[in-house]
Formats: sequence, C-alpha cells, structure tokens
Amino acid sequence: MNREYKNILKYIQNDDSELLCEYFDHIIKKLCTKKNIKFNRVDKFVILVTLYIVCINPDVKIKRQCEQTGNLYELGIDLFSIVSNVSTAAVEEGHKLPIDKKMSCILGIPDGLLYPNKQSIFMECLKGVIINDNSYFLSDMNDEERNEILALIPGDIFGHISRYITDSKEAFNDIPYVVINSPYTTDDPVEHTFDLMDNTLFDFLMFIFGGGLMFYYDMMYIMTSKLNASEEFAETRLTPAETLLYLKKYEEEIHEENKAKQSQSKQNHQVDPVGPQTVEMDWPQ
Repeated sequence: MNREYKNILKYIQNDDSELLCEYFDHIIKKLCTKKNIKFNRVDKFVILVTLYIVCINPDVKIKRQCEQTGNLYELGIDLFSIVSNVSTAAVEEGHKLPIDKKMSCILGIPDGLLYPNKQSIFMECLKGVIINDNSYFLSDMNDEERNEILALIPGDIFGHISRYITDSKEAFNDIPYVVINSPYTTDDPVEHTFDLMDNTLFDFLMFIFGGGLMFYYDMMYIMTSKLNASEEFAETRLTPAETLLYLKKYEEEIHEENKAKQSQSKQNHQVDPVGPQTVEMDWPQ
C-alpha cells in the first residue's frame, strides 16, 4: 500500500540500509498468511520484486549518458524476466554434507538481504548440523549454543562452504539485471549480473524502489486536494499503481475540459463584433 511505499522511500532517502532491510522483512512477514516460514535471501528478493511489479510499476526505465558522445538514451529493465531467472537459478538449498558417520552439515542460501561483509555471508551459508539423525539449526540457537555446535565441526568444513559459495555464485552469473548498450556507439553490450553472495540483490531493490519521495507527496497532494480522497483512504486502501490510475484519469478529464474550453473560445471569436463585416443578402430582382 501507499503507506508502506512511503516508509520505504523515507528509509532510502535517509540512506538507512539496515532499517530498510528490517522493514522489508516486516512487509514479507505481514503479507505471509502462514507463520513461522523461513525465507532465504532469494525468496525475499523474488517476493519484493513481485510486489513492485504488481503494486508500483512493471516497467523500469533508466536514462544513461553515452560515455563517448555524451548523448542521453533510455534503457529498460525487464523485471518479469529477472523474477523468472532468479526463481529458477540452480542453487542447491539444504545441501547435506557428511562429516563422519554421526555428523553432517547443512549448507544453504543466506537468509538476510544485507550483510556488513563477505565473512558474515560466508558463515550464514552454514545452516546447521545433523548429529545422530537430530537436526540443529543455528538460526534457532543463542550465541552460546551456536558456539558449542561450531566447536564440534572440523576446520575443513570451511573449504566445503567455499566450494558451495562458488557454485552458487556461478548459478547467478548468467542473470543480467541490466544490459548497457548505447545506440550511439558500436561497442559490444555490457551485462551487469547479480551476485548471490554479496549485497547486489539488496542494492537492486534500493534502486527500483527509490523512485523519489517528492513524487510520492505530489501524488498524495493531488489525491487529497483535487480528488477529495481522505489521506487515510489514499495511504491504506490504494497501491501506488492504483493511485497513478486515478491521477491519469484526472489528467485526462482536465485535458478534455481544456479542449472543450478552447473549442468554445474559438467559436465565440469566429465573428469579431467590432471589426467590419461582410453580409451577403439575397436582394430581389
């Protein structure tokens, strides 16, 4: 809804990435009908981009300046294709890695959208351990319990995590989010792709959602002052996409009214009551 969109814009305006990440998690939990479902960062990314498509805009256009000529040109970002490709990327979740006859480790995609460094992402790939057929997930433990479990894991497990990360990164290497292709040069297009094991996914979300806070306030001003909608209705009952439909309809009505006024004005001024007139009379013979 518009209220959530406004909050997202405020976090982006204030460059508050950590609170924005928490707010994204809040939105996902609020929308999820089933409780206690755990989403990894790919799940969250797909949900949020889909929300953007449905509630805000399926088309993202960006303007770039050609580095060689200085001319401006427009690029489109295919969000539908991105959602499809990210959803079907061949990344193994819940990979079971045997350590010995009694213990196995569980590797998977990190849950968070944002991490302070690559080391944090690295450790998040270790989801838990299986000891004597009993599963222990690190996300369910406090720090003391987690350290006790980690102390049981041999050091060479980190080499396996590195290989898992490499394989996972390769699955995303072929998923471009934008292709830079200036129409003013003959240079080959440059593809920018996602990286599952850094903050690229989160940065992309910030980019598409950061449409501008002042534009949002302009929408709300027209809705409340020109279309007489209450602020409560506009913020809690409408999505940005629905709001833009109302504004487009309002713009069309204003355009038609102006056309009608211009047409009436022309009709009223076809004859100048002050200037000399020529009147044809049918005189009798």
